[in-house]
Amino acid sequence: MPIFAGMKIMVNTRLLLHNQMEGMGIFTHELLRRLVCNHPEHEFIFVFDRNPDARFRYADNVRLISSFPPARHPFLWYIWLRFTLPFLLRKWKPDVFFSPDGFLPIGTRVPCVNVIHDINFEYRQDLLPSNVMAFYKKYFPRFARESTQLVTVSEFSAKTLEEKYGIPATGIAVVSNAAGPQFMRAGQEAQQQIRQKYTNGNPYFLYLGSLNPRKNLTNLLTAYEQFAAESDHDVQLLIAGVPMHGTNTLAIEKRIKTNPRIHFIGRVTEAELPAVYSAALALVYIPLFEGFGIPVIEAMQCGTPVITSSVTSLPETAGGAALLADPQRPDDIAQKMKQLYSDPGLRQDLSGAGLKNASRFSWNQSADVLWKLITDAAERK
Repeated sequence: MPIFAGMKIMVNTRLLLHNQMEGMGIFTHELLRRLVCNHPEHEFIFVFDRNPDARFRYADNVRLISSFPPARHPFLWYIWLRFTLPFLLRKWKPDVFFSPDGFLPIGTRVPCVNVIHDINFEYRQDLLPSNVMAFYKKYFPRFARESTQLVTVSEFSAKTLEEKYGIPATGIAVVSNAAGPQFMRAGQEAQQQIRQKYTNGNPYFLYLGSLNPRKNLTNLLTAYEQFAAESDHDVQLLIAGVPMHGTNTLAIEKRIKTNPRIHFIGRVTEAELPAVYSAALALVYIPLFEGFGIPVIEAMQCGTPVITSSVTSLPETAGGAALLADPQRPDDIAQKMKQLYSDPGLRQDLSGAGLKNASRFSWNQSADVLWKLITDAAERK
Protein backbone atom coordinates (compact mmCIF):
# COMPACT_ATOMS: atom_id res chain seq x y z
CA MET A 1 0.00 0.00 0.00
CA PRO A 2 1.23 3.52 -0.72
CA ILE A 3 1.80 6.08 2.03
CA PHE A 4 -1.12 8.51 2.34
CA ALA A 5 -0.90 12.14 3.36
CA GLY A 6 -4.41 12.36 4.80
CA MET A 7 -6.50 10.59 7.39
CA LYS A 8 -6.81 6.90 8.15
CA ILE A 9 -10.49 5.92 8.28
CA MET A 10 -11.60 2.51 9.51
CA VAL A 11 -15.03 1.35 8.35
CA ASN A 12 -17.40 -1.41 9.46
CA THR A 13 -18.18 -3.08 6.12
CA ARG A 14 -19.79 -6.31 7.29
CA LEU A 15 -22.92 -5.60 5.21
CA LEU A 16 -21.04 -5.30 1.89
CA LEU A 17 -22.14 -8.59 0.34
CA HIS A 18 -22.22 -8.90 -3.43
CA ASN A 19 -25.78 -9.34 -4.75
CA GLN A 20 -27.07 -9.73 -1.18
CA MET A 21 -27.49 -6.14 -0.01
CA GLU A 22 -30.63 -4.74 1.55
CA GLY A 23 -31.14 -1.09 2.54
CA MET A 24 -28.18 -0.65 4.91
CA GLY A 25 -25.85 -2.54 2.57
CA ILE A 26 -26.93 -0.36 -0.36
CA PHE A 27 -26.33 2.77 1.75
CA THR A 28 -22.86 1.48 2.67
CA HIS A 29 -21.92 0.60 -0.91
CA GLU A 30 -23.18 3.73 -2.61
CA LEU A 31 -21.58 6.15 -0.16
CA LEU A 32 -18.27 4.38 0.42
CA ARG A 33 -17.45 4.02 -3.25
CA ARG A 34 -17.97 7.76 -3.65
CA LEU A 35 -15.99 8.71 -0.55
CA VAL A 36 -13.06 6.53 -1.55
CA CYS A 37 -12.87 7.83 -5.11
CA ASN A 38 -13.49 11.46 -4.16
CA HIS A 39 -10.74 11.49 -1.52
CA PRO A 40 -7.76 9.48 -2.82
CA GLU A 41 -5.34 11.16 -0.40
CA HIS A 42 -6.97 9.38 2.55
CA GLU A 43 -6.62 5.70 3.48
CA PHE A 44 -9.74 3.60 4.09
CA ILE A 45 -9.54 0.35 6.05
CA PHE A 46 -12.62 -1.80 5.38
CA VAL A 47 -13.26 -4.39 8.11
CA PHE A 48 -15.29 -7.42 7.04
CA ASP A 49 -16.48 -10.25 9.27
CA ARG A 50 -15.77 -12.81 6.54
CA ASN A 51 -13.48 -13.04 3.51
CA PRO A 52 -13.90 -9.72 1.67
CA ASP A 53 -15.01 -9.55 -1.93
CA ALA A 54 -12.35 -7.79 -4.03
CA ARG A 55 -15.10 -5.95 -5.90
CA PHE A 56 -15.45 -3.69 -2.86
CA ARG A 57 -11.87 -2.44 -3.14
CA TYR A 58 -13.12 0.59 -4.98
CA ALA A 59 -9.70 2.23 -5.43
CA ASP A 60 -6.04 1.94 -4.45
CA ASN A 61 -6.60 3.79 -1.18
CA VAL A 62 -8.69 0.92 0.24
CA ARG A 63 -7.30 -1.87 2.42
CA LEU A 64 -9.57 -4.91 2.89
CA ILE A 65 -9.34 -6.75 6.22
CA SER A 66 -11.12 -9.94 7.22
CA SER A 67 -11.88 -10.47 10.89
CA PHE A 68 -13.34 -13.11 13.17
CA PRO A 69 -15.96 -14.15 14.17
CA PRO A 70 -18.63 -13.74 11.48
CA ALA A 71 -20.97 -11.29 13.24
CA ARG A 72 -24.35 -12.75 12.28
CA HIS A 73 -25.83 -13.56 15.70
CA PRO A 74 -26.24 -11.45 18.88
CA PHE A 75 -23.59 -13.43 20.79
CA LEU A 76 -21.14 -13.09 17.90
CA TRP A 77 -22.04 -9.41 17.51
CA TYR A 78 -20.90 -8.89 21.09
CA ILE A 79 -17.59 -10.73 20.54
CA TRP A 80 -16.92 -8.76 17.37
CA LEU A 81 -17.75 -5.40 18.96
CA ARG A 82 -16.17 -6.02 22.36
CA PHE A 83 -12.93 -7.72 21.29
CA THR A 84 -12.32 -7.87 17.53
CA LEU A 85 -12.93 -4.24 16.57
CA PRO A 86 -11.14 -2.74 19.62
CA PHE A 87 -8.11 -4.92 18.81
CA LEU A 88 -8.09 -3.72 15.19
CA LEU A 89 -8.47 -0.11 16.29
CA ARG A 90 -5.43 -0.44 18.56
CA LYS A 91 -3.47 -2.13 15.77
CA TRP A 92 -4.24 0.29 12.93
CA LYS A 93 -4.74 3.50 14.95
CA PRO A 94 -7.26 5.20 12.64
CA ASP A 95 -8.21 8.83 13.00
CA VAL A 96 -11.91 8.00 12.88
CA PHE A 97 -14.18 4.94 12.80
CA PHE A 98 -17.23 4.97 10.54
CA SER A 99 -20.11 2.52 11.07
CA PRO A 100 -22.96 2.60 8.52
CA ASP A 101 -25.11 0.04 10.35
CA GLY A 102 -25.45 1.38 13.90
CA PHE A 103 -22.92 -0.96 15.56
CA LEU A 104 -19.96 0.56 17.44
CA PRO A 105 -16.88 -1.03 19.00
CA ILE A 106 -17.40 -1.26 22.74
CA GLY A 107 -15.02 0.78 24.87
CA THR A 108 -13.07 2.67 22.19
CA ARG A 109 -11.82 6.25 22.45
CA VAL A 110 -11.51 6.62 18.67
CA PRO A 111 -13.95 9.22 17.28
CA CYS A 112 -16.93 7.41 15.78
CA VAL A 113 -19.43 8.44 13.10
CA ASN A 114 -22.38 6.12 13.46
CA VAL A 115 -25.45 5.70 11.26
CA ILE A 116 -28.58 4.36 12.98
CA HIS A 117 -31.13 3.96 10.21
CA ASP A 118 -34.13 3.42 12.48
CA ILE A 119 -35.08 2.09 15.90
CA ASN A 120 -38.20 0.12 14.97
CA PHE A 121 -37.53 -2.28 17.86
CA GLU A 122 -38.28 0.51 20.34
CA TYR A 123 -41.81 0.87 18.95
CA ARG A 124 -42.76 -2.62 17.79
CA GLN A 125 -41.78 -5.48 20.10
CA ASP A 126 -43.19 -8.11 17.74
CA LEU A 127 -41.07 -7.52 14.67
CA LEU A 128 -37.77 -9.19 15.59
CA PRO A 129 -36.61 -12.46 17.22
CA SER A 130 -36.32 -12.12 20.98
CA ASN A 131 -32.51 -12.46 21.11
CA VAL A 132 -32.04 -9.78 18.45
CA MET A 133 -34.54 -7.54 20.24
CA ALA A 134 -32.72 -7.96 23.56
CA PHE A 135 -29.36 -7.03 22.03
CA TYR A 136 -30.74 -3.97 20.26
CA LYS A 137 -32.62 -2.74 23.33
CA LYS A 138 -29.51 -3.09 25.50
CA TYR A 139 -26.82 -1.70 23.21
CA PHE A 140 -28.36 0.73 20.71
CA PRO A 141 -29.04 3.46 23.32
CA ARG A 142 -25.36 3.17 24.23
CA PHE A 143 -24.23 3.19 20.58
CA ALA A 144 -26.31 6.32 19.97
CA ARG A 145 -25.00 8.22 22.99
CA GLU A 146 -21.36 7.22 22.50
CA SER A 147 -21.26 8.30 18.85
CA THR A 148 -19.02 11.30 18.24
CA GLN A 149 -21.44 12.10 15.41
CA LEU A 150 -24.81 10.37 15.18
CA VAL A 151 -26.32 10.08 11.71
CA THR A 152 -29.67 8.83 10.44
CA VAL A 153 -31.48 8.73 7.10
CA SER A 154 -34.70 10.72 7.57
CA GLU A 155 -36.18 13.48 9.68
CA PHE A 156 -38.61 10.91 11.06
CA SER A 157 -35.78 8.70 12.32
CA ALA A 158 -33.99 11.74 13.77
CA LYS A 159 -37.12 12.60 15.75
CA THR A 160 -37.43 9.06 17.15
CA LEU A 161 -33.77 9.06 18.24
CA GLU A 162 -34.32 12.36 20.00
CA GLU A 163 -37.48 11.14 21.72
CA LYS A 164 -36.30 7.68 22.78
CA TYR A 165 -32.63 8.28 23.58
CA GLY A 166 -32.60 11.92 24.56
CA ILE A 167 -30.14 12.89 21.83
CA PRO A 168 -30.42 16.63 21.11
CA ALA A 169 -31.71 17.34 17.62
CA THR A 170 -28.59 19.43 17.01
CA GLY A 171 -26.48 16.29 17.56
CA ILE A 172 -28.20 14.21 14.86
CA ALA A 173 -27.38 14.66 11.17
CA VAL A 174 -29.56 13.39 8.33
CA VAL A 175 -27.86 11.72 5.36
CA SER A 176 -30.58 10.55 3.01
CA ASN A 177 -30.70 7.43 0.90
CA ALA A 178 -31.19 7.73 -2.85
CA ALA A 179 -31.45 5.66 -6.02
CA GLY A 180 -28.39 5.04 -8.18
CA PRO A 181 -28.18 6.18 -11.82
CA GLN A 182 -28.84 2.62 -13.01
CA PHE A 183 -32.47 3.02 -11.96
CA MET A 184 -34.16 4.37 -15.06
CA ARG A 185 -37.16 3.44 -17.18
CA ALA A 186 -36.51 0.23 -19.14
CA GLY A 187 -37.67 -0.03 -22.72
CA GLN A 188 -40.93 -1.72 -23.70
CA GLU A 189 -39.17 -4.81 -25.02
CA ALA A 190 -37.23 -5.30 -21.78
CA GLN A 191 -40.43 -4.82 -19.78
CA GLN A 192 -42.28 -7.41 -21.84
CA GLN A 193 -39.44 -9.88 -21.40
CA ILE A 194 -39.66 -9.45 -17.61
CA ARG A 195 -43.43 -9.94 -17.59
CA GLN A 196 -43.05 -13.03 -19.76
CA LYS A 197 -40.35 -14.42 -17.51
CA TYR A 198 -42.12 -13.95 -14.20
CA THR A 199 -45.88 -13.62 -14.76
CA ASN A 200 -46.50 -15.31 -18.13
CA GLY A 201 -46.81 -11.92 -19.80
CA ASN A 202 -49.43 -10.55 -17.38
CA PRO A 203 -49.30 -7.15 -15.63
CA TYR A 204 -48.26 -7.25 -11.99
CA PHE A 205 -48.03 -5.37 -8.75
CA LEU A 206 -44.54 -5.61 -7.25
CA TYR A 207 -43.33 -6.03 -3.69
CA LEU A 208 -39.56 -5.82 -3.25
CA GLY A 209 -37.79 -6.07 0.08
CA SER A 210 -36.84 -8.46 2.84
CA LEU A 211 -39.37 -11.00 4.11
CA ASN A 212 -39.76 -10.19 7.77
CA PRO A 213 -42.75 -9.14 9.88
CA ARG A 214 -41.88 -5.42 9.70
CA LYS A 215 -42.42 -5.47 5.93
CA ASN A 216 -46.05 -6.53 6.41
CA LEU A 217 -46.31 -9.29 3.78
CA THR A 218 -49.27 -10.88 5.55
CA ASN A 219 -51.46 -7.80 5.10
CA LEU A 220 -50.18 -7.31 1.56
CA LEU A 221 -51.25 -10.84 0.61
CA THR A 222 -54.66 -10.31 2.19
CA ALA A 223 -55.05 -7.03 0.33
CA TYR A 224 -54.10 -8.59 -3.00
CA GLU A 225 -56.52 -11.48 -2.46
CA GLN A 226 -59.27 -8.97 -1.71
CA PHE A 227 -58.34 -6.89 -4.77
CA ALA A 228 -58.36 -10.00 -6.97
CA ALA A 229 -61.74 -11.15 -5.65
CA GLU A 230 -63.36 -7.77 -6.32
CA SER A 231 -61.92 -7.14 -9.79
CA ASP A 232 -62.17 -8.84 -13.17
CA HIS A 233 -58.53 -8.68 -14.26
CA ASP A 234 -55.35 -10.62 -14.92
CA VAL A 235 -53.07 -8.56 -12.64
CA GLN A 236 -50.65 -10.73 -10.68
CA LEU A 237 -48.51 -10.11 -7.57
CA LEU A 238 -44.73 -10.46 -7.82
CA ILE A 239 -42.81 -10.81 -4.55
CA ALA A 240 -39.05 -10.35 -4.63
CA GLY A 241 -36.92 -10.71 -1.51
CA VAL A 242 -35.37 -13.04 1.05
CA PRO A 243 -36.01 -13.73 4.76
CA MET A 244 -34.06 -11.81 7.39
CA HIS A 245 -33.18 -12.51 11.04
CA GLY A 246 -34.19 -16.15 10.66
CA THR A 247 -37.79 -15.19 9.93
CA ASN A 248 -40.14 -18.15 9.59
CA THR A 249 -41.81 -17.63 6.24
CA LEU A 250 -43.65 -20.95 6.01
CA ALA A 251 -47.08 -19.39 6.47
CA ILE A 252 -46.39 -16.80 3.77
CA GLU A 253 -44.95 -19.40 1.41
CA LYS A 254 -48.00 -21.61 1.92
CA ARG A 255 -50.35 -18.77 1.01
CA ILE A 256 -48.30 -17.98 -2.08
CA LYS A 257 -48.36 -21.58 -3.27
CA THR A 258 -52.14 -21.76 -3.05
CA ASN A 259 -52.61 -18.80 -5.43
CA PRO A 260 -51.24 -19.25 -8.98
CA ARG A 261 -51.37 -15.49 -9.51
CA ILE A 262 -48.83 -14.80 -6.75
CA HIS A 263 -45.19 -15.38 -7.72
CA PHE A 264 -42.27 -15.49 -5.29
CA ILE A 265 -39.00 -15.02 -7.19
CA GLY A 266 -36.43 -14.57 -4.39
CA ARG A 267 -33.68 -11.99 -4.76
CA VAL A 268 -33.51 -10.10 -8.06
CA THR A 269 -30.07 -9.47 -9.52
CA GLU A 270 -28.79 -5.90 -9.60
CA ALA A 271 -28.69 -5.99 -13.41
CA GLU A 272 -32.34 -7.04 -13.73
CA LEU A 273 -33.80 -4.87 -11.00
CA PRO A 274 -34.52 -1.67 -13.01
CA ALA A 275 -36.52 -3.66 -15.57
CA VAL A 276 -38.46 -5.46 -12.81
CA TYR A 277 -39.46 -2.07 -11.38
CA SER A 278 -40.24 -0.62 -14.82
CA ALA A 279 -42.48 -3.50 -15.89
CA ALA A 280 -44.64 -3.28 -12.77
CA LEU A 281 -48.07 -1.72 -12.74
CA ALA A 282 -47.00 -0.28 -9.39
CA LEU A 283 -44.74 -0.95 -6.44
CA VAL A 284 -46.81 -1.86 -3.37
CA TYR A 285 -44.50 -1.30 -0.39
CA ILE A 286 -46.43 -1.03 2.86
CA PRO A 287 -44.14 -1.70 5.89
CA LEU A 288 -45.35 -1.29 9.44
CA PHE A 289 -42.23 0.70 10.30
CA GLU A 290 -39.52 2.14 8.07
CA GLY A 291 -36.58 4.48 8.51
CA PHE A 292 -36.52 5.59 4.87
CA GLY A 293 -37.71 3.08 2.24
CA ILE A 294 -35.19 2.89 -0.62
CA PRO A 295 -37.49 0.81 -2.90
CA VAL A 296 -39.90 3.75 -3.03
CA ILE A 297 -37.26 6.02 -4.58
CA GLU A 298 -35.84 3.32 -6.84
CA ALA A 299 -39.31 2.59 -8.26
CA MET A 300 -40.08 6.29 -8.71
CA GLN A 301 -36.83 6.86 -10.56
CA CYS A 302 -37.88 4.07 -12.96
CA GLY A 303 -41.15 5.92 -13.57
CA THR A 304 -43.19 3.31 -11.68
CA PRO A 305 -46.21 4.42 -9.58
CA VAL A 306 -45.99 3.65 -5.87
CA ILE A 307 -48.44 2.63 -3.14
CA THR A 308 -46.79 2.91 0.25
CA SER A 309 -47.55 3.21 3.96
CA SER A 310 -49.12 6.27 5.54
CA VAL A 311 -46.97 5.87 8.67
CA THR A 312 -43.41 6.42 9.96
CA SER A 313 -40.91 7.79 7.40
CA LEU A 314 -42.72 6.79 4.22
CA PRO A 315 -44.88 9.90 3.67
CA GLU A 316 -41.67 11.94 4.05
CA THR A 317 -39.84 9.77 1.51
CA ALA A 318 -42.78 9.65 -0.92
CA GLY A 319 -43.07 13.43 -0.89
CA GLY A 320 -46.71 13.51 -2.01
CA ALA A 321 -45.93 11.44 -5.12
CA ALA A 322 -47.49 8.12 -4.02
CA LEU A 323 -50.80 6.71 -2.87
CA LEU A 324 -50.65 6.22 0.90
CA ALA A 325 -52.43 3.33 2.61
CA ASP A 326 -52.85 2.31 6.24
CA PRO A 327 -50.56 -0.75 6.55
CA GLN A 328 -52.78 -2.20 9.29
CA ARG A 329 -55.83 -2.23 6.99
CA PRO A 330 -55.73 -4.68 4.08
CA ASP A 331 -59.01 -3.22 2.79
CA ASP A 332 -57.37 0.21 2.44
CA ILE A 333 -54.37 -1.28 0.62
CA ALA A 334 -56.73 -3.22 -1.69
CA GLN A 335 -58.74 -0.07 -2.40
CA LYS A 336 -55.57 1.81 -3.40
CA MET A 337 -54.57 -1.08 -5.68
CA LYS A 338 -58.02 -1.01 -7.31
CA GLN A 339 -57.90 2.78 -7.66
CA LEU A 340 -54.53 2.71 -9.38
CA TYR A 341 -55.37 -0.28 -11.60
CA SER A 342 -58.59 1.28 -12.87
CA ASP A 343 -57.21 4.77 -13.57
CA PRO A 344 -54.47 5.04 -16.27
CA GLY A 345 -54.42 8.81 -15.84
CA LEU A 346 -53.59 8.43 -12.16
CA ARG A 347 -50.77 6.04 -13.00
CA GLN A 348 -49.36 8.56 -15.45
CA ASP A 349 -49.63 11.39 -12.92
CA LEU A 350 -47.91 9.36 -10.22
CA SER A 351 -45.17 8.34 -12.62
CA GLY A 352 -44.34 11.97 -13.39
CA ALA A 353 -44.61 13.08 -9.78
CA GLY A 354 -42.44 10.18 -8.68
CA LEU A 355 -39.66 11.10 -11.09
CA LYS A 356 -39.68 14.63 -9.73
CA ASN A 357 -39.69 13.43 -6.12
CA ALA A 358 -36.81 11.00 -6.71
CA SER A 359 -34.68 13.88 -7.98
CA ARG A 360 -34.68 15.34 -4.44
CA PHE A 361 -32.33 12.54 -3.36
CA SER A 362 -28.74 12.14 -4.55
CA TRP A 363 -26.00 9.74 -3.45
CA ASN A 364 -23.41 12.32 -4.54
CA GLN A 365 -24.95 14.98 -2.34
CA SER A 366 -25.28 12.56 0.59
CA ALA A 367 -21.63 11.54 0.18
CA ASP A 368 -20.57 15.18 0.44
CA VAL A 369 -22.60 15.67 3.62
CA LEU A 370 -21.22 12.48 5.15
CA TRP A 371 -17.63 13.40 4.34
CA LYS A 372 -17.98 16.70 6.17
CA LEU A 373 -19.32 14.82 9.21
CA ILE A 374 -16.41 12.37 9.13
CA THR A 375 -13.76 15.08 8.88
CA ASP A 376 -15.42 17.12 11.64
CA ALA A 377 -15.48 14.06 13.93
CA ALA A 378 -11.82 13.28 13.25
CA GLU A 379 -10.88 16.84 14.22
CA ARG A 380 -12.50 16.36 17.63
CA LYS A 381 -9.82 13.78 18.45
